[in-house]
Amino acid sequence: MNKSSLIWKMAMLAFSLAIWSFFMGSWTMGLGVIALITVHEVGHMIAARRLGLKASLPEFTPVGAFVEVSGVKSLADETYIKLAGPLVGGLASIATMAVGFWLSLPAMFEVGLFGVFLNLVNLIPLDPLDGGALGQSFGRFAWIFGALVFAIVFWMLYQVSAFNLVFGAVIALGALQSIAVRNQARKLDPAYFAGSWRFSHFFFYLLTGAALYAIYASPALAVNLAILLGAR
Repeated sequence: MNKSSLIWKMAMLAFSLAIWSFFMGSWTMGLGVIALITVHEVGHMIAARRLGLKASLPEFTPVGAFVEVSGVKSLADETYIKLAGPLVGGLASIATMAVGFWLSLPAMFEVGLFGVFLNLVNLIPLDPLDGGALGQSFGRFAWIFGALVFAIVFWMLYQVSAFNLVFGAVIALGALQSIAVRNQARKLDPAYFAGSWRFSHFFFYLLTGAALYAIYASPALAVNLAILLGAR
């Protein structure tokens, strides 16, 4: 890694920290969000390397992060890699909530809850979100369902804060670009999409989504979990 590349990556990390600190209301909470995003991306990295693929360390963008993976040969493998992010990131977020409860740190509990929300949103079956790869296994027009879910979710978020339009716009732009890329890829490399359906992927998608939704809808579940684990 050359010096200019390192400086750029550090600058993007600092910029991302500044944005999340502003959004969360403090730099400590912003740092907590950055940590959970990093864990989410490490989930992708571990999954990719388990498949024998090359995967970079997490790199940050203004409102997110990514891991560069090379050598993915099928949509099934892509789905496996992408679902690992919400799974690992979701577990880390729930653990953060539990620790925040144990230590009587409301801000830490809130960061964990927000992490649960971020991982849950990432499961929407719409590229470039992590659930988009699974959605593609249902066919080229599966993005329509994902777009409807996305529109409903972000309309609700807009009612909470107009600032959420920034996140919505970034994802929407990425979705528009992804539709064209996916359609072109289906023409150039149909073998990549062949046999992409995996019951195990769908099962873990539903299981992860249900667990994250349950925690987000009723944070008291995380409290009860913390009490249960603390009693042992």
